[in-house]
Amino acid sequence: MQSRLFNPCETGWIDPVESAWLGVIAFRRMKGKGELVELRRNPLTDQWIIYLDQAAIPNREPEGRTRSGRKSNRTKADACPFCDSPDHPDRVDIMVVRDETCIYVREGTKVPEWDVKVIAAPAPVLRIEDGLSRRGRGFYDIMEAPGAHELIIMTPEHGKPVWELSDIQIGRVLAGLFERMTDLLKDRRLGHQFAYHVTDRDSLSWTDHAVLNLVAVPFVPEKLKTELRYARQWYTSKERCLFCDICQTEKENQARGKPHGIIEETENFTAFVPFFAEYAFEIWILPFEHHADFLSMSKDQRADLAGILRLILHRLFQTLGPLSLTVTLMNQPNRMWIQNRETWPELDAGWHWSIRIQPETEIVNEELRIFNRAAGSRVNPVLPETAADHLRSAAS
Repeated sequence: MQSRLFNPCETGWIDPVESAWLGVIAFRRMKGKGELVELRRNPLTDQWIIYLDQAAIPNREPEGRTRSGRKSNRTKADACPFCDSPDHPDRVDIMVVRDETCIYVREGTKVPEWDVKVIAAPAPVLRIEDGLSRRGRGFYDIMEAPGAHELIIMTPEHGKPVWELSDIQIGRVLAGLFERMTDLLKDRRLGHQFAYHVTDRDSLSWTDHAVLNLVAVPFVPEKLKTELRYARQWYTSKERCLFCDICQTEKENQARGKPHGIIEETENFTAFVPFFAEYAFEIWILPFEHHADFLSMSKDQRADLAGILRLILHRLFQTLGPLSLTVTLMNQPNRMWIQNRETWPELDAGWHWSIRIQPETEIVNEELRIFNRAAGSRVNPVLPETAADHLRSAAS
């Protein structure tokens, strides 16, 4: 009789033929890395996450760094492509935000004073000028790469990390993002827009400027397609939004005094460590009310989002010290793009936009990174409830 591996996350069993590597990791002790506690399935991707009971927090102040997260050369703006400087005559300025007013920059005119600035990426992979040119080569499908890649410079101050920005400054960034996404949405060729910010604490000084990337692509990325597929299955089966159910479960656990991932709540948003977090101290921010589209927010809601986003980033810094992290906006596809394709009529009812913050901590060592790449799964060395406890207790 074939042996089967018990899955403590749900009533049932996992066939080791389906996950051969799982049977190895599940029954061995990871020396010095904590013991296996349980496996959890991400309902959005059907991916199994392995959790180790290791609540150790990394050194808050790595050698050679200050509490502000800056290296000794971080105040140097020499040759920075994102600072105002005559050294970058080829830079294409698109728009500036002053206070919360968006002002488009005409070619050849002087750029006004700004709090946030949008420029074209210096070396974009996707260009708005390109056509689709769909064609086949053998049985392969190919096309050109129409799209957009813009950089939203989040502050004029070189070397200021995102967790030091104020509510007002983050609100201005959101205003600029909102305006540029709304404008790019008019292009029917573009299937999806996504925005992301990456902080690399080991970056060189000339790149050490807080920048948000906005990318529009002529397709729907695989990660989003996977999440859409499982969200649709959930909605078809239960006639409820999967994301709303995830939030509701966290709130019910909180109300009953059970372990939960909620860190902070405002009038419009909740921030929590998801039960199936792939990264140590991963945080999701979702609107309380069901909204499929990030662009459906009001100005007051944007201000509320800026406040909780600033608070959460600061909590991460207080808990982990200077860190590398990725902040990603997960929004619905372009409705005009999908209307002539196979579509999900209930998309607005079954999808829920979110912001996801994924730190890269020193807890995850090279051995775990290699395992993640080889196995195609994730090893998270910190239980989500443990991470949430640390973040709730951090100074605001």
